[in-house]
Amino acid sequence: MFSEHNPILRTACGKVVEAIGRCMLRVNLNGVMETFEFLVFQQCSHDLILGWDFFKATDDIIDCESGELQNGEVSPNE
Repeated sequence: MFSEHNPILRTACGKVVEAIGRCMLRVNLNGVMETFEFLVFQQCSHDLILGWDFFKATDDIIDCESGELQNGEVSPNE
């Protein structure tokens, strides 16, 4: 997904940060194991930040009302 070099990214607030490494992790999503590449940063405001690439790959939806991550197979009436 990323090049051999540690990428430099711009955060939502405009700060430029460089990853210090990367790791591959197997994640259990409702009983289905999938492998994702994660970037590691020296200092970060949160323990984990999921990007649009993660949501696209998993077809998940952020439900702001319930504060939960839901599988993308939610019907339009829910």
